[in-house]
Amino acid sequence: MCGIFGMVPGHRSGFEETRVRAALALLSSRGPDDEGWLADDGAYFGHRRLSVIDVSCGGHQPMSNEDGSVWLTYNGEIYRFEKLRSELESLGHRFRSTSDSEVLLRGYEQWGKGVLARIDGMFALAIRDARSNTLLLARDRLGKKPLFWARSGNVLAFSSLLRPLVEVGITRPEIDPIALRQYLHLNYVIGPRTIFAGAQLLPAGTWLEYCDGEIRSQQYWDLKTASPARDIADPQQHFETLLTDAVRARLVSDVPLGIFLSGGVDSALIAALAQHESEARRRTFSVGFREASYDERAKARKVAARLGTDHHEIECSADDVPGLLPRIVASADHLLADQSMIPLTKLAGYAKQSVTVVLTGDGGDELLAGYPTYRALELAAPYVSYVPGAVRSMLASASTLLPAQAGKMASVTLLQRFLHATTSDLARAHAGWRTIWTEDEIASIAPAACAGSQSFGSKATPSEPWSDYAMQLAPHGDWNVLQRAVYADIRVWLVDSILGKVDRATMSYGLEARSPFLDSKLVEYSFATLLRDPARFAGKQPIRRMASRFLGDELAQTAKAPFQTPFADWFAGPLRGFVKESLRTLESNLPGVFDIARLEALESEHADRRRNHDYKLWGLVTLAEWTKQFAGLRLAATPYSERASALS
Repeated sequence: MCGIFGMVPGHRSGFEETRVRAALALLSSRGPDDEGWLADDGAYFGHRRLSVIDVSCGGHQPMSNEDGSVWLTYNGEIYRFEKLRSELESLGHRFRSTSDSEVLLRGYEQWGKGVLARIDGMFALAIRDARSNTLLLARDRLGKKPLFWARSGNVLAFSSLLRPLVEVGITRPEIDPIALRQYLHLNYVIGPRTIFAGAQLLPAGTWLEYCDGEIRSQQYWDLKTASPARDIADPQQHFETLLTDAVRARLVSDVPLGIFLSGGVDSALIAALAQHESEARRRTFSVGFREASYDERAKARKVAARLGTDHHEIECSADDVPGLLPRIVASADHLLADQSMIPLTKLAGYAKQSVTVVLTGDGGDELLAGYPTYRALELAAPYVSYVPGAVRSMLASASTLLPAQAGKMASVTLLQRFLHATTSDLARAHAGWRTIWTEDEIASIAPAACAGSQSFGSKATPSEPWSDYAMQLAPHGDWNVLQRAVYADIRVWLVDSILGKVDRATMSYGLEARSPFLDSKLVEYSFATLLRDPARFAGKQPIRRMASRFLGDELAQTAKAPFQTPFADWFAGPLRGFVKESLRTLESNLPGVFDIARLEALESEHADRRRNHDYKLWGLVTLAEWTKQFAGLRLAATPYSERASALS
């Protein structure tokens, strides 16, 4: 794992090298072990290294071929790279290191962009090819690693974070009003749009090529092309073989490795498979809360005891929030508000004291439709079909009168979210499970962000927040409703929220996180084959069947309980003053954008326990802290629209 930054043609366009190198320094937390720099023939290539594979100087980047005609700066890990290395050696390539980086470089020399079809892993890369005067950018299939880019004149810049693009002046700190509405709607921005009007996020599974002022791009991988597996005698056994291989591939490391262990079956199974591959005790790490209904450490302890791991745990409290939030916002400078980033970041800092790499259970729910929202979607289908829209809208409005409930998975909160999400069709309903502010609420609290835009509602275009998500749910071939929902979540929620959260939280401490469930072969097989038969395989049944053998039936059948935090209680108690101060910061740093009186009324309503607004308040608190990162912030007059021509 690393941080990368670069510009072409760079100093030929008047950018000062000292300013460009200052931009690279902003990536130091992502790569604390080494720094590499290239300024040559009108190009800047920078690299901050987290040493994981071949920790010697042999893995130093930027890395070049023998004659210096091809240069690579790369963030990530290529799994099973040893096999590709052997193939390249048989073709005559000679290696100077044992790093996966050099395998990627030699693979490009041999196959050009075709190397992307041959590698699997998590990565964001940039390759400068002086032979053809091209810059190639690419991102891994599922978008585990970020890659932002922007263009000004004939200069194109790329970076693992947004701030370096602002630092060199290629991107101005102008907030895209559509992106702001998306953020308020979901607590994150849907790529390729970013919060800044002049910058973009390269989509997952996509390459971009820049040559002589022209940009070309193409998506090289998509689940739409995955075909059901044929001649599989035992689908369960095939799933287990793929997952075991995915775990084994992610255990390759030249530095200490551990496992994040929650109270769920996904991370428990990953820990079991990792421990099974080792005679030594694996280190496992858990985080919890003193609030009993949110604390899952007891479940994690049972798993650790069953597996015999070297288990460690830490507690997260309201006192951690003010200190950790600036670190989180600096690492997630594209603007991402997820309450679990607080405990996850604290856990990352704790784990970093003894390991450099961790395995996680992320992706298990997307893999086999394990979230409660998938069950809710199945319930929503007859509800939307048989209950008139006017009645559904009336019930949604009436639900706001129900008293607020504290505690994890509160029934009133779940009912309200269901009723509000199902006022329209199924596509909008699925997007609605993730909704923080409704379109009407956004227009009320942030009128400046909606000025001049098409009104929200049934006539919304794909530029409106909900439809950017819901459009991914469009029918494709013979997909069933679960496949459609899983595809939408993988394309939007997983890449822009879940994986963004994990990457930014762990990399804020220079800790590499690997997710075996998101191995692309396993994802393709589960999506195209297992989800076609949801009665047998959906709801994580293959995971639970496999876990029963390693953990026993009791631990394997633990009911799904999403990881949640006690922010509802914290915001009404020990953090109330922090929230009120954040609202004042918003008013000061983004004057005229928000109706602060409405936000203060909402805060009071939450503090009085009349309604639960913890997700809304966390989005506002995070936004307030984010505004401190950039001088001269302002709302752009119009949305950024050039992305369509560059990435169509």
